[in-house]
Amino acid sequence: ARAAPPELNKGELLQRLGVSLPARLNQACFYALWHGDSKHPRSECPDPQLADVSLTQDEVIRIRTLEPLSLVDLHGQQHDMTTMMALLGELALPERALATLAAIDWQGERVITVENKGAFVDYPLQPGQLLLFAPGRNTTLAKRLIPLLPAGVQWAHFGDLDQRGIDIAIELARELNRPAMLWLPCELQPYLDHYARPVRTFATDSGKVPWRVTKQADQGDGHGTPAGVPWLDELVTKGAWLEQEVLILAARWQCWPLAAAGR
Repeated sequence: ARAAPPELNKGELLQRLGVSLPARLNQACFYALWHGDSKHPRSECPDPQLADVSLTQDEVIRIRTLEPLSLVDLHGQQHDMTTMMALLGELALPERALATLAAIDWQGERVITVENKGAFVDYPLQPGQLLLFAPGRNTTLAKRLIPLLPAGVQWAHFGDLDQRGIDIAIELARELNRPAMLWLPCELQPYLDHYARPVRTFATDSGKVPWRVTKQADQGDGHGTPAGVPWLDELVTKGAWLEQEVLILAARWQCWPLAAAGR
């Protein structure tokens, strides 16, 4: 007799309020309506009744390039963003706008994902480059945008030189089905000598982790330092790391392959 009454169907409750959920809804708004709490724990499939509702976080992805860029909508219409890019210095695309695009018309050579905001805004752009701000591990929008670019555009990642930065590059490469590449200066040794810091200086709330990879000489177990990046041996051996911001004014850059990267 004291048992709590069964919880009413949430869909029926919304109907009583005269509320009908739209096809696309902000994640926080949905959890507020459905659970009465916008910060309710997230789940992969909140409820089977919601199969037709698309939940969004409604973030933006920031783009920098010197080349003309046009957005191609689902009807094939081209929308030139070049003037806006020149005026503002960058283009910010909302998450929902990506769902309305069939392609991005851009004739450059390389798209570069950049981990930190300061490096993204201050990196001296070169012709043929397109920068995407992909903060930390929040790479969802970058992974949606890059496939919209022409198939011949190459990709590389520019991030901190620590275990987490390497992990991000490898995860991006895996999900984009591209070779894992870092975009870094050709001459790194002077920066290592001057700016490398001990891993123990990581802030406790930084989300960073100690090195897990081993030196190239210990690669026999398949979990070694990527071939072709000898400077990484030095960082691992010394237990040091390098912030990407200190590299932005370097003169010459290249792609460093991570094909054999350790996890």
